[in-house]
Amino acid sequence: TDKLLPMTRNRPAKRKDVTDGGWYDLKAFKEFYGVEEGILRWNSAPKSISSRQHKQTRSSSSNATRGYASDIKECGRDWQAGYTLFVSIREFATKYEYAAIISICGRAREWHKAVELLHEMHEKLTPDVVCINAAISACEKGGQWKKALELLGNIEAFGLKPNVISFSAAISACEKCGQWDAAMGVMRDMRHQGVSPDLICFNAAISACGKAGQWAKALEILDEIQTCSIRPDVISFNAAISACEKGRQWEQALRLMDDMQVHGVKANRITFNAAISACEKCGEWEMALETLHRMRIHPGRGDTQPDVVSYSAAMSACEKGRQCEKVLSLLSEMRQYGIQPNVISYGAAISACEKTRKWELAMHFFHEMLDCGIKPDVVSFNAAISACEKGGQWQWALNLLETMKQQGMPADVISFNAAISACEKGKQFEMALELLEEMQQSGIQPSIISFNAAISACEKSAQFEKAMSLLNDVVKSNLDPDVISYNATISACEKAAQWEHALRLLDEMVKRGIKPTSTTFNAAISACEKGGQWEKALGLLQEMQEQGVTSTVVSFNAAISACEKSGQWEKALELLGDVIGQDGVEPNAVTFAAVIQVLEKSERRDESSETYRQALARGIFCDFRRPRGKGGKDVDTLDLHGATEAVARVTVRTALEELTSGHRRPKELVLITGQGNHSFGCPVLPQAVRKVLEECAGPVVTEVPSNPGVLRLTLRSIEKWLQVTQHVGQ
Repeated sequence: TDKLLPMTRNRPAKRKDVTDGGWYDLKAFKEFYGVEEGILRWNSAPKSISSRQHKQTRSSSSNATRGYASDIKECGRDWQAGYTLFVSIREFATKYEYAAIISICGRAREWHKAVELLHEMHEKLTPDVVCINAAISACEKGGQWKKALELLGNIEAFGLKPNVISFSAAISACEKCGQWDAAMGVMRDMRHQGVSPDLICFNAAISACGKAGQWAKALEILDEIQTCSIRPDVISFNAAISACEKGRQWEQALRLMDDMQVHGVKANRITFNAAISACEKCGEWEMALETLHRMRIHPGRGDTQPDVVSYSAAMSACEKGRQCEKVLSLLSEMRQYGIQPNVISYGAAISACEKTRKWELAMHFFHEMLDCGIKPDVVSFNAAISACEKGGQWQWALNLLETMKQQGMPADVISFNAAISACEKGKQFEMALELLEEMQQSGIQPSIISFNAAISACEKSAQFEKAMSLLNDVVKSNLDPDVISYNATISACEKAAQWEHALRLLDEMVKRGIKPTSTTFNAAISACEKGGQWEKALGLLQEMQEQGVTSTVVSFNAAISACEKSGQWEKALELLGDVIGQDGVEPNAVTFAAVIQVLEKSERRDESSETYRQALARGIFCDFRRPRGKGGKDVDTLDLHGATEAVARVTVRTALEELTSGHRRPKELVLITGQGNHSFGCPVLPQAVRKVLEECAGPVVTEVPSNPGVLRLTLRSIEKWLQVTQHVGQ
């Protein structure tokens, strides 16, 4: 009964029999068809009804016959109620009833039923173009562009000619499915048959081109409208601007907005939003903000005022431009105007925080979104996970990934990649490997980024075997390992002192056509250094230069360290000269410390002192020597924190040499030793300093009971030592 109410709601109740002129009321319908308690009992309906109605219909006027069509149309979108009524008069239905029921089925997207009814009609009556158009329109609404074109092609088989509505419905069907070339074909057929396209046809064609990314063709059609003496409307321009937006043609989109003013066409909210989105897709955040400003000050109706779509697009544009502050400003502004942010707005805010490494703020917006009852989408989750990854918060990243599962949100490859990278940065290689396995079990194919992040996680923990196994898995997964894959694996071998594996991988990547980088060679040289292979390290350094790969200070430092570990002091000095003489490479404290280390071990004190003076001339190791006032007295301080044992020895020895040579005025000297760089928790500097003082029969050390890491040479002890030294010299 409820489904029948729309048929009678707007018509005065009539006391006529349903056979009288074809009209009926709800009471008559119940009486004839046995509706009880909302159930339509077809079997209990009097068998004579349809025959009586059929006879009556045969003799009724056309107006009475069309009454049924009107009744069917009044069902609106309730196609089942309309179809129920149609079935009751099916035996004597005319083209009007068929047109009405086909239209209702079309509006309800029941294209199958619409086409079925058209075929049924063809068996009883000759369809007219109105019925066929209704069926084409039904296919259009149901996204059946091929069926729509088939029906359009069959019109002539009925002895009819398609009209502009036929073509318009077919073009719209192609437009909804993004079939721009098919839409263009219909336009060509239309002209060939002498039917002039109207504005609706043109607009649908522009939209079809836009959806397929054919922005140039869309603009061409827009120009064609004007040559046909048809005035484009706001729909025409909006479709063209949307086409430019999808084609990333922001300048064309803004030009079209200017053209609208020239043609006297008023822009609406859709116009502005499409233009802002065009700017957003190209990262033109400044133009997006300018367009949003134009929207705010646009005169006239309220339908041009910004909405959540406007602000979200502008925020996304600023996010792409890494304008975090502007994103947050827009979020605040939209709230001031009473516009509730949506998932896209919050997603842009979280992504902006992620790009600027503000993980805490990103999590604030994520939780605020939840508090507002907005369900995060996969983009929001991914941005939040990535923000935690960049902030080194691997626990938070994993919590977010778990929350995705709990909310039934399927994680994608980006979600897992960000979580694995977070574990990599947190040196959680086991967790990274678990995530990679879970990813595969979930049916998600890991990308090269996934594998690289997992390999890097193993590299940071010196898990060279697992790193090499993952590199093999890359190939098994039909992926091509890249330079990052090999660099991370070679670095893992370097950390584990597996120089042979490192060199094999270097050869393998070259055979694959992957050009090694500075990072590759540096890791391989360091692997040789850790394995005591100084000759291979020098060979790699030479190969690096021969291949045109830029040698960095890291490259030279690794090679010098290889020489240092093997006692090759002459090679180390030679490499130091190469570093100093090479443009774009500046030796650092590590460089000089390694050279001094091998010279001290080889008891080449003169060369060691000279190297130390070269370092001082470059501003290196100067932090060890600083004056400090104490109780009104001048005090020299040698703060050896961070120095290696060798550097500490030469620093103290040089200070004493400066005193004996007269280059340094005698004053109290405080030696702050600490533990020493590379001491591994066992203090080595105090002993090294004492040994230097013993070797040169230096000043007497005064202990500092409160701090055993501090050695004090009083002015009196220094002066006494100098007197003895001068006497011995004479």
